[in-house]
Amino acid sequence: MNDVGKRNWPPIFPIIYHDINVDIDEAYEKSLAKRSFNLWKMYCVTLMINLVAVIALATTRIWNSMISSIILAALYLLILPVVDFAGRHWNLYRGLRTQSSLLLRVFLVAQVIFLIFDLLLGIGWFAGGGGGIIAATECFRRKKVGAGILSLICVSSAFAQLVLNGILLIKVYKLFESKGYTLLPGGKK
Repeated sequence: MNDVGKRNWPPIFPIIYHDINVDIDEAYEKSLAKRSFNLWKMYCVTLMINLVAVIALATTRIWNSMISSIILAALYLLILPVVDFAGRHWNLYRGLRTQSSLLLRVFLVAQVIFLIFDLLLGIGWFAGGGGGIIAATECFRRKKVGAGILSLICVSSAFAQLVLNGILLIKVYKLFESKGYTLLPGGKK
């Protein structure tokens, strides 16, 4: 992944070169890359909140399989930030840096996949998605207010992520089209 310059990211143990301000010239494209990076950081925080919400739910004993949910939420926190960065943000960053229609296509597909995942996480259809609406509703029904509030915080974060990523998807798609690119390789506009 080290295409340009010296490895500088993540700061603690640099493995890639990543510098939006240096590598992307157009102000609008730079703003899209920065928005994507900030959304990635927000995603990491959302997954941390999700883990805390799942642990809080485990203390309420609402469901029997809470240990597996905690393990799954911890795995989400360990794996999904890397997958999101590599599959979504990194493709947008490199696509904007090199003006690659292929990388921008990969970003658009990955963005749709993550939007679906955020929606399902916010609803609470996944075990390990303890902050979902389903869990929050059950907590309040059983008068487990603390866990319900944590679940609602997670739901709010997941749905904010969903909306902001949806806006980013639309903006990148409009940019994609304005450059004359098509979703199918070799397609004519």
